[in-house]
Amino acid sequence: MRRRNPSDIESALAGAYHNARSSGVQRSVSAKLPSSKEQLAQQLWESYHASTDDPEAQKIIMSRLRRLATKNPESGMSADKTNTILAIADGLHLQDISVEQPIACGDYGCAFLTNVPGVVVKIGSQWSEYKFARAIIKRKLTHPSLPAIHGVVDLRDALGVPYYAIIREDVPDLADIDTAWFNEVLADLEYRSEDADSSEELFAIAADILATRPGAPSDELQFERVADLTAWCYDQGILLGDTLASNFGQSSPGTIKLRDLGGARFLA
Repeated sequence: MRRRNPSDIESALAGAYHNARSSGVQRSVSAKLPSSKEQLAQQLWESYHASTDDPEAQKIIMSRLRRLATKNPESGMSADKTNTILAIADGLHLQDISVEQPIACGDYGCAFLTNVPGVVVKIGSQWSEYKFARAIIKRKLTHPSLPAIHGVVDLRDALGVPYYAIIREDVPDLADIDTAWFNEVLADLEYRSEDADSSEELFAIAADILATRPGAPSDELQFERVADLTAWCYDQGILLGDTLASNFGQSSPGTIKLRDLGGARFLA
C-alpha cells in the first residue's frame, strides 16, 4: 500500500470527524477492552510476595508497581475519552482506507480494523507514540521487531482535538508464551535499561536476566528478540518503555513485534 499525502489524510479525517459529530454519534464504551495493566499489577503483586528470599527481585517488582500506579492511577481511559475516539473513528475514511470496528482500547487510545487486510489505524493521545511512529517513517527505521508504519496524522490542526492517527501493520497477539514470566523479565529489562550506557551493556543486562530468571526456550528466544530491539533502539537514540507483554504481538509464529510505541522516549 502506498503512503498517502498527510494533508489529504487530514482533510479526510476532518470531514469524517465533523460528520460523525454533527450526526450525534455516540457509541457504547463496551467496545473498550479490559486493561491488561490491572492484570499485570496483580501478577506483579503476587510475584513480590513470592520473592521474599530475593530482595533485588522485590526491588525491581516494587519499582514496576510504583510506575504503573504513577502513570496510570486509573486503569483504562475515561468513558468520555473513549467515546471521543470512537466518534472520531466513526465513518473515518483515509483515501482507500476505511476505519471499521475497534479491536482494542488501552490507557491512551484505540486500535481499529480497516477495510485493508493487515492494516489497522490507531487513534490516541500519547504523543511519544506519535513521535516514535513519525521517526520510523522519516528516518526509515527498520528492525524485525518494529511494525510497518504506513502514515501518521496530527489531528490537532485538522480537528482541533488532542489526538493523532497512526496507520500501521496489524500485529496479532502473542501466542504460546508464559505471560507472567515474560512481564517480569520485561519489567526487569526496562528498569535496568535506565542506567545503561551502551547497547552492549543492554545485551549484558539481558543475559544476566535470563541467567537468574530462566524460562522456556521459546520464551527466552522471544525475550532475546526484545532485548535486541531495545539495544538497537538505544543506538538510534530511543529508549523503549512500557514494555508489557500485551504491547507485543507476532506477525507469524516464532516472531515478535512491538505494536504499542507509546512508552518510548528520545535520548538527549
